[in-house]
Amino acid sequence: MRPSLTTLSSITQLSSPRDQVATSIPPKPIVNEQASYKSMLLDEMNKNKNKNFVQRILRPNDFPNLPLSNGKHATHLMTWGEADGNYFVFPTVVQDPKTKKLIHLEDGEAFDYAIKNNEYMKFKDALSAAMISKDYKKLWEGK
Repeated sequence: MRPSLTTLSSITQLSSPRDQVATSIPPKPIVNEQASYKSMLLDEMNKNKNKNFVQRILRPNDFPNLPLSNGKHATHLMTWGEADGNYFVFPTVVQDPKTKKLIHLEDGEAFDYAIKNNEYMKFKDALSAAMISKDYKKLWEGK
């Protein structure tokens, strides 16, 4: 099992979609309207549409993909964590600016890359970060 982000970087990870063991994450609120929740997700993505990883989320067919060990492929993988009272959502699959190839990074290295390259979304609460990092794929539903 990989070490926690605390030992890899200055970020403390609260949850990761790839964790092999159960982790404690904030409870998900009841969303009355799927459409309004999807609209909120889209608003967050539009606020950050200049970022490479968000462009890969919004237009996955316009970018290369990275083969995964399970036979699937990805244009990005998302995780989140906390540092200095802020909650960050960031990709662990990044696009090399020179070669344009996708590279998978471990969480600590991905966080460092995200901060250095402004490839993250920042939130004031853990619930928002957790929801965005897991539910962004709802943007693709019904397409």
